[in-house]
Amino acid sequence: MTVHLFPRLNNLAVQRTLQELQNQITSTSAQSFINNLPGKSYGASGGSRINNQIIEDLCAEIIEIAEQNGYPDRGTKKTRAKFDSDVSIALAEYKDLNSGELQRDDIWSYISTAMLPTVVIWRFRLILNEELTPAILARFRGGVRNTFQRLWVRSDVFDRGDGHTARWELLKMLPEDAMVQVTERASIVAMKNVALAIAEGWLDASNKKINATIDSEKLMREAIILIRLHGEIIDLSTKKDSDLKKFITRKFSLAASMIKSNKKE
Repeated sequence: MTVHLFPRLNNLAVQRTLQELQNQITSTSAQSFINNLPGKSYGASGGSRINNQIIEDLCAEIIEIAEQNGYPDRGTKKTRAKFDSDVSIALAEYKDLNSGELQRDDIWSYISTAMLPTVVIWRFRLILNEELTPAILARFRGGVRNTFQRLWVRSDVFDRGDGHTARWELLKMLPEDAMVQVTERASIVAMKNVALAIAEGWLDASNKKINATIDSEKLMREAIILIRLHGEIIDLSTKKDSDLKKFITRKFSLAASMIKSNKKE
């Protein structure tokens, strides 16, 4: 199997590009500017440089999904959420992305800054100027909050598996904050079976009639606290699937009871 080496962009180059081009940034201007910076690189060995057409085809697909959801001018919270889930699925199904290279933050920095900067701006309604906040930089730099890297991680964590009749239901049903509670916690996301069980537990709990009055995102936050406390003592990833499911179900039930009890006070 051929290992594709993707272009990489370091954090300093990301910041310099955004500060220089600001709100006038486009993929064309960004690539032109970046090509004159020392911050762009490729892996020195271990594969062959990826054909630019592969990256361009991927970006074209992402732009098409964005356009279906209001890009470049419109968009609502609902359509942006749909953009996220649709792109997650597209990234999972794009055969040329099946590479350990994508574990690298600087590859996602390049994709966000050089290839799809206007989509990043649209997705998070950003205004770029010389004063770049950490929150803005995080959407371009690689990491758990990078615009596209976070979606790629979700496509792995919340995947029920090829052949499942509702393979991507979790991606489509979990709200943003509920996903963040899982994917931005290293102690959880590193254990895929636990992360998936938590997502399944949230879906089951939020669908119960007795929990109809509970905010589903708050339910996830409270359950995560209980699960993480237990995880400090026992390695949850070693539990049998059936035992793990029972454990997660109990924690969501306890979280729901605590929320209801606090409402009565």
